[in-house]
Amino acid sequence: MNEKRYPWRTSIIKVEPGKMILRGYKVEDLIENLTFGEAVYLILKGELPQENHGKMMEAVLVSTIDFGIGAPSIATARIASSCGNFITTSVVAGLCSFGGTYHGGAVEGCVKMLRDGVQRMVDEGKKLDEMARIIVEEHKTLRRRVPGYGHPIHHERDPRVEKLFELAETYRVAGNHITLCKAVGRALDEAVGRHLTINPDAAIAAVGLDLGFDHRLIQGLNVISRCAGLIAHAHEEMMREKPFRGVGKDQILYDGPPERDLEAHSPHRN
Repeated sequence: MNEKRYPWRTSIIKVEPGKMILRGYKVEDLIENLTFGEAVYLILKGELPQENHGKMMEAVLVSTIDFGIGAPSIATARIASSCGNFITTSVVAGLCSFGGTYHGGAVEGCVKMLRDGVQRMVDEGKKLDEMARIIVEEHKTLRRRVPGYGHPIHHERDPRVEKLFELAETYRVAGNHITLCKAVGRALDEAVGRHLTINPDAAIAAVGLDLGFDHRLIQGLNVISRCAGLIAHAHEEMMREKPFRGVGKDQILYDGPPERDLEAHSPHRN
């Protein structure tokens, strides 16, 4: 085959009249036999999940499906929906605010931290707790927050994280990345003198790595999950609330200069 004739290439899906082959399997067979989580696993990794990896994938997708109107991404989607947008537009608006440094984006940082940490344990011969303390100390030296730890509401425990880690043990998914994630949590608590809950960003990073996903894909798991919640909120907003949701006048404080005369201050005055 002359590849120069085909500027677009894909190993994901082949589509022909009356036939669709996804990662080598007939799509009708996948429809009949796979759960959504298993299908997501297949399309992202290229192979069917083995043993309980499909069940673990389902758990990951459910774990961050929604976090309420207080989450900026949800509020953004609802505001967009209140303007009369199509539901897809509202979901995209929400996603645009999901994945930044302070909302959803800690997954990327945590993936790198855990991936590098596990590799350094091998390369440098570091033990688990020693590596965890090094990670915390390095972040402290650089005056950076350790990504994936602490939560504005769940101060003592995050039920989503506890269940994900419990299932990871049950399904025999838990490996070095989950173990290091927990160890970093302990080291961080010791360093700051108080408990900082492991949040879902760290949990998804650790589980995704132990499932063997490419590190560049793991943030996408969070996005797939959150889309369902964004759709639900955008729909609820359009069905239950008045249009044109905005910030109330009683919530706005103007702190600029007082009213002033343009003629007196204009550089073009005579």
